[in-house]
Amino acid sequence: SARAALERFEQVLAREPENRFALSRSGLALLRLGDLPQAIERLRQALATDPGQTETRALLAEALGHAGDYDAAAGEWLEVTRRQPSVARHWSNLGGALGRSGRAQEAVEALARASALEPESVERLSRLAFAEFGAGRLAAAAGHLLAAAENSPALEFSHAGALGMILQRLGRTAEARGWLARAGAGEAEFGPARLELPRIEIAAGNVEAARKALGEALGAAPELRSEASADPLLAVLLAAD
Repeated sequence: SARAALERFEQVLAREPENRFALSRSGLALLRLGDLPQAIERLRQALATDPGQTETRALLAEALGHAGDYDAAAGEWLEVTRRQPSVARHWSNLGGALGRSGRAQEAVEALARASALEPESVERLSRLAFAEFGAGRLAAAAGHLLAAAENSPALEFSHAGALGMILQRLGRTAEARGWLARAGAGEAEFGPARLELPRIEIAAGNVEAARKALGEALGAAPELRSEASADPLLAVLLAAD
Protein backbone atom coordinates (compact mmCIF):
# COMPACT_ATOMS: atom_id res chain seq x y z
CA SER A 1 0.00 0.00 0.00
CA ALA A 2 1.00 3.64 -0.33
CA ARG A 3 1.16 3.97 3.46
CA ALA A 4 3.50 1.00 3.81
CA ALA A 5 5.65 2.25 0.94
CA LEU A 6 5.91 5.67 2.55
CA GLU A 7 7.05 4.16 5.83
CA ARG A 8 9.77 2.15 4.06
CA PHE A 9 11.08 5.17 2.18
CA GLU A 10 10.99 7.34 5.31
CA GLN A 11 13.28 4.80 6.95
CA VAL A 12 15.70 5.09 4.04
CA LEU A 13 15.57 8.91 4.18
CA ALA A 14 16.31 8.87 7.90
CA ARG A 15 19.67 7.34 6.98
CA GLU A 16 20.16 8.96 3.55
CA PRO A 17 18.21 12.26 3.41
CA GLU A 18 19.32 12.97 -0.17
CA ASN A 19 18.51 9.54 -1.59
CA ARG A 20 16.82 10.64 -4.83
CA PHE A 21 14.95 7.37 -5.37
CA ALA A 22 13.50 7.42 -1.85
CA LEU A 23 12.61 11.11 -2.20
CA SER A 24 10.80 10.50 -5.47
CA ARG A 25 9.02 7.31 -4.39
CA SER A 26 7.96 8.79 -1.07
CA GLY A 27 6.63 11.80 -2.99
CA LEU A 28 4.57 9.41 -5.12
CA ALA A 29 3.26 7.68 -2.00
CA LEU A 30 2.29 11.03 -0.47
CA LEU A 31 0.54 11.97 -3.69
CA ARG A 32 -1.44 8.72 -3.70
CA LEU A 33 -2.35 9.31 -0.04
CA GLY A 34 -3.70 12.76 -0.95
CA ASP A 35 -1.16 14.73 1.09
CA LEU A 36 -0.53 17.26 -1.67
CA PRO A 37 1.58 19.85 0.22
CA GLN A 38 3.97 17.18 1.51
CA ALA A 39 4.03 15.42 -1.88
CA ILE A 40 4.94 18.66 -3.66
CA GLU A 41 7.66 19.45 -1.15
CA ARG A 42 9.14 15.96 -1.34
CA LEU A 43 9.08 15.84 -5.15
CA ARG A 44 10.76 19.24 -5.32
CA GLN A 45 13.45 17.90 -2.98
CA ALA A 46 13.94 14.96 -5.32
CA LEU A 47 14.33 17.26 -8.32
CA ALA A 48 16.79 19.43 -6.41
CA THR A 49 19.06 16.38 -6.10
CA ASP A 50 18.67 15.54 -9.80
CA PRO A 51 16.76 17.94 -12.11
CA GLY A 52 16.91 15.37 -14.91
CA GLN A 53 14.34 13.02 -13.34
CA THR A 54 11.56 13.37 -15.90
CA GLU A 55 9.26 10.87 -14.18
CA THR A 56 9.61 12.79 -10.90
CA ARG A 57 8.90 16.07 -12.69
CA ALA A 58 5.73 14.54 -14.16
CA LEU A 59 4.64 13.49 -10.67
CA LEU A 60 5.28 17.01 -9.42
CA ALA A 61 3.21 18.43 -12.28
CA GLU A 62 0.41 16.01 -11.42
CA ALA A 63 0.52 17.00 -7.73
CA LEU A 64 0.49 20.71 -8.58
CA GLY A 65 -2.51 20.18 -10.83
CA HIS A 66 -4.41 18.34 -8.12
CA ALA A 67 -3.58 21.21 -5.77
CA GLY A 68 -5.09 23.69 -8.23
CA ASP A 69 -1.82 25.43 -9.08
CA TYR A 70 -2.32 25.10 -12.82
CA ASP A 71 0.25 27.70 -13.86
CA ALA A 72 2.99 25.88 -11.97
CA ALA A 73 1.73 22.53 -13.25
CA ALA A 74 1.86 23.81 -16.82
CA GLY A 75 5.45 24.96 -16.30
CA GLU A 76 6.48 21.50 -15.15
CA TRP A 77 4.58 19.73 -17.95
CA LEU A 78 6.24 22.06 -20.46
CA GLU A 79 9.65 20.90 -19.23
CA VAL A 80 8.48 17.27 -19.34
CA THR A 81 7.41 17.66 -22.98
CA ARG A 82 10.75 19.28 -23.79
CA ARG A 83 12.52 16.24 -22.42
CA GLN A 84 10.10 13.64 -23.83
CA PRO A 85 8.44 15.26 -26.86
CA SER A 86 7.13 12.02 -28.35
CA VAL A 87 4.87 11.05 -25.42
CA ALA A 88 1.28 12.03 -26.21
CA ARG A 89 -0.01 11.93 -22.64
CA HIS A 90 2.53 14.56 -21.57
CA TRP A 91 1.24 16.97 -24.23
CA SER A 92 -2.31 16.14 -23.22
CA ASN A 93 -1.58 16.86 -19.57
CA LEU A 94 0.15 20.11 -20.56
CA GLY A 95 -2.93 21.10 -22.56
CA GLY A 96 -5.20 20.37 -19.63
CA ALA A 97 -3.13 22.52 -17.26
CA LEU A 98 -2.93 25.35 -19.77
CA GLY A 99 -6.67 25.25 -20.35
CA ARG A 100 -7.42 25.39 -16.63
CA SER A 101 -5.06 28.33 -16.22
CA GLY A 102 -6.96 30.28 -18.89
CA ARG A 103 -4.38 29.94 -21.67
CA ALA A 104 -6.82 28.66 -24.29
CA GLN A 105 -4.71 29.04 -27.43
CA GLU A 106 -1.66 27.39 -25.87
CA ALA A 107 -3.91 24.57 -24.65
CA VAL A 108 -5.13 23.97 -28.20
CA GLU A 109 -1.55 23.83 -29.49
CA ALA A 110 -0.48 21.33 -26.84
CA LEU A 111 -3.52 19.10 -27.37
CA ALA A 112 -2.98 19.26 -31.12
CA ARG A 113 0.50 17.86 -30.54
CA ALA A 114 -0.97 15.05 -28.42
CA SER A 115 -3.52 14.22 -31.12
CA ALA A 116 -0.88 14.29 -33.86
CA LEU A 117 1.14 11.71 -31.91
CA GLU A 118 -1.92 9.46 -31.47
CA PRO A 119 -4.20 10.38 -34.40
CA GLU A 120 -6.54 7.43 -33.92
CA SER A 121 -7.22 8.22 -30.26
CA VAL A 122 -10.80 9.26 -29.60
CA GLU A 123 -9.76 10.71 -26.23
CA ARG A 124 -7.06 12.91 -27.77
CA LEU A 125 -9.40 14.19 -30.50
CA SER A 126 -12.19 14.85 -28.00
CA ARG A 127 -9.94 16.80 -25.65
CA LEU A 128 -8.64 18.83 -28.59
CA ALA A 129 -12.22 19.53 -29.65
CA PHE A 130 -13.18 20.87 -26.23
CA ALA A 131 -10.04 23.02 -26.18
CA GLU A 132 -11.02 24.46 -29.56
CA PHE A 133 -14.49 25.11 -28.16
CA GLY A 134 -12.93 26.90 -25.18
CA ALA A 135 -10.93 29.05 -27.60
CA GLY A 136 -14.16 29.98 -29.43
CA ARG A 137 -13.49 27.98 -32.60
CA LEU A 138 -16.73 26.05 -32.96
CA ALA A 139 -16.18 24.75 -36.49
CA ALA A 140 -12.82 23.26 -35.53
CA ALA A 141 -14.36 21.74 -32.40
CA ALA A 142 -17.13 20.14 -34.45
CA GLY A 143 -14.63 18.80 -36.97
CA HIS A 144 -12.54 17.12 -34.29
CA LEU A 145 -15.58 15.60 -32.58
CA LEU A 146 -16.85 14.28 -35.91
CA ALA A 147 -13.44 12.71 -36.51
CA ALA A 148 -13.51 11.22 -33.00
CA ALA A 149 -16.94 9.76 -33.69
CA GLU A 150 -15.68 8.17 -36.89
CA ASN A 151 -12.85 6.53 -34.93
CA SER A 152 -15.20 5.19 -32.26
CA PRO A 153 -17.72 2.34 -32.49
CA ALA A 154 -21.29 3.66 -32.45
CA LEU A 155 -22.02 2.78 -28.85
CA GLU A 156 -18.74 4.09 -27.46
CA PHE A 157 -18.73 7.72 -28.59
CA SER A 158 -19.51 9.63 -25.43
CA HIS A 159 -19.87 13.23 -26.65
CA ALA A 160 -22.79 13.02 -29.08
CA GLY A 161 -24.73 15.60 -27.10
CA ALA A 162 -21.86 18.09 -27.09
CA LEU A 163 -21.34 17.60 -30.81
CA GLY A 164 -25.04 18.16 -31.45
CA MET A 165 -25.08 21.40 -29.46
CA ILE A 166 -21.99 22.71 -31.25
CA LEU A 167 -23.47 21.87 -34.66
CA GLN A 168 -26.70 23.61 -33.68
CA ARG A 169 -24.78 26.74 -32.70
CA LEU A 170 -23.11 26.60 -36.11
CA GLY A 171 -26.53 26.52 -37.77
CA ARG A 172 -26.10 22.94 -38.99
CA THR A 173 -29.48 21.90 -37.63
CA ALA A 174 -30.02 18.79 -39.73
CA GLU A 175 -26.74 17.29 -38.51
CA ALA A 176 -27.30 18.52 -34.98
CA ARG A 177 -30.69 16.84 -34.68
CA GLY A 178 -29.27 13.34 -35.16
CA TRP A 179 -26.44 13.82 -32.68
CA LEU A 180 -28.68 15.39 -30.05
CA ALA A 181 -31.07 12.47 -30.33
CA ARG A 182 -28.18 10.04 -30.04
CA ALA A 183 -26.87 11.49 -26.77
CA GLY A 184 -26.71 8.87 -24.03
CA ALA A 185 -27.97 9.27 -20.49
CA GLY A 186 -24.45 8.74 -19.15
CA GLU A 187 -23.06 11.79 -20.93
CA ALA A 188 -22.29 14.93 -18.95
CA GLU A 189 -24.01 16.89 -21.74
CA PHE A 190 -27.15 14.71 -21.83
CA GLY A 191 -29.51 17.12 -20.06
CA PRO A 192 -28.54 20.25 -22.03
CA ALA A 193 -28.53 18.23 -25.26
CA ARG A 194 -32.02 16.95 -24.60
CA LEU A 195 -33.13 20.51 -23.85
CA GLU A 196 -31.83 21.64 -27.23
CA LEU A 197 -33.58 18.85 -29.11
CA PRO A 198 -37.21 19.90 -28.42
CA ARG A 199 -36.50 23.33 -29.91
CA ILE A 200 -35.56 21.63 -33.18
CA GLU A 201 -38.50 19.21 -33.01
CA ILE A 202 -41.01 22.01 -32.42
CA ALA A 203 -39.63 23.93 -35.39
CA ALA A 204 -40.15 20.80 -37.46
CA GLY A 205 -43.73 20.39 -36.16
CA ASN A 206 -42.97 17.30 -34.09
CA VAL A 207 -44.72 18.26 -30.86
CA GLU A 208 -44.81 14.80 -29.29
CA ALA A 209 -41.14 14.21 -30.00
CA ALA A 210 -40.39 17.63 -28.50
CA ARG A 211 -42.40 16.85 -25.37
CA LYS A 212 -40.60 13.51 -24.95
CA ALA A 213 -37.16 15.11 -25.31
CA LEU A 214 -38.05 17.87 -22.87
CA GLY A 215 -39.20 15.32 -20.32
CA GLU A 216 -35.92 13.45 -20.69
CA ALA A 217 -33.94 16.68 -20.26
CA LEU A 218 -35.72 17.65 -17.06
CA GLY A 219 -35.60 14.11 -15.74
CA ALA A 220 -31.82 14.07 -16.14
CA ALA A 221 -31.23 17.66 -15.00
CA PRO A 222 -34.18 19.18 -13.08
CA GLU A 223 -32.23 22.41 -12.64
CA LEU A 224 -32.86 23.10 -16.35
CA ARG A 225 -36.57 23.72 -15.68
CA SER A 226 -36.02 27.45 -15.13
CA GLU A 227 -34.24 27.73 -18.48
CA ALA A 228 -37.04 25.79 -20.17
CA SER A 229 -39.68 27.99 -18.53
CA ALA A 230 -37.95 31.10 -19.84
CA ASP A 231 -38.08 29.81 -23.42
CA PRO A 232 -41.49 30.64 -24.99
CA LEU A 233 -41.44 27.50 -27.16
CA LEU A 234 -40.60 25.16 -24.30
CA ALA A 235 -42.86 26.94 -21.83
CA VAL A 236 -45.83 25.92 -23.98
CA LEU A 237 -44.88 22.28 -23.57
CA LEU A 238 -44.48 22.68 -19.83
CA ALA A 239 -47.89 24.33 -19.57
CA ALA A 240 -49.45 21.43 -21.42
CA ASP A 241 -48.17 18.87 -18.88
